[in-house]
Amino acid sequence: MASFVKDQKQRFTRWFNRENGRKGTLWEDRYESVLVEGSEQALLTIAA
Repeated sequence: MASFVKDQKQRFTRWFNRENGRKGTLWEDRYESVLVEGSEQALLTIAA
């Protein structure tokens, strides 16, 4: 599962950089991948 998430983040970063004419990493230290399970309210809270 971790390799799947890593691959998705890399693909998105390459696409985003290409679309926005930028280079470099998109996901910095303050961001992390977290599996959200449970109610929809939990997801809304984390997204906020």
